[in-house]
Amino acid sequence: NLGNTYLRLHNVNQAIEQLKEAIELKPDYPEAYNDLGNAYSEKHDYHKAATSFRRVIELTPNFAPAYNSLGNAYYQLRRFAEAKEQFSKGLVLSPDSFQLQFNLGSANVSLHHYSNAVTCFQAALRIAPNDARVIYSLGIAYLGLKDRSASLEQYSILQNLNPDLATRLYQQIYLGRVLVVDD
Repeated sequence: NLGNTYLRLHNVNQAIEQLKEAIELKPDYPEAYNDLGNAYSEKHDYHKAATSFRRVIELTPNFAPAYNSLGNAYYQLRRFAEAKEQFSKGLVLSPDSFQLQFNLGSANVSLHHYSNAVTCFQAALRIAPNDARVIYSLGIAYLGLKDRSASLEQYSILQNLNPDLATRLYQQIYLGRVLVVDD
C-alpha cells in the first residue's frame, strides 16, 4: 500500500494520511492498522500507536508481531505491566521470538521482577548467544537480584563483544549509575 511506501521513505505524516484513507476504504485491513501503528510509533505518539496495534490484534489475534508492537507502545508509555502482558501473549504464539523474549525481560526489569527478567534474557541468549544488549541487560537483572558475581560474569563477556556496554555495566556494578558513554 502507498502508506507503507511513505513509511519506508520516512515520510511519516504522508504515510499516516494514506493509511487513514486505506482504513476508511477497508476498515478490516490489519496491515494498514499495523503500518499506522508503526507510523505513530515513529512520531512517538504511543497512545495512537497502541490504539492501532490493539485493532490489529482484534482483526488478527494470532499475529505475534502485533503483541510485540503493542507491548513496545505500552513500554514507551511506561505502562510496564501492560507491556509485559502483551509480550507474554506474543510469546505464546511465537515462543522462539528473540525480540519478544528480550522485550519481556526488559519489562520485567522495569517492574523489578528480576528473577523473571533473568529467565527471559537467558532464553534470548539461547537464540542469539552473542547479543551484547541482552548480556548487558542480564547483568543489570543480576544486579537487581544483588548477585554482583553473576553481573561481573556478564561484564567479563561484554568486554570483548562491546566495550562501551561493558563500561556501562561496570559503572552500574561499582557506581550504581550509568554514565554517558561517548560513541
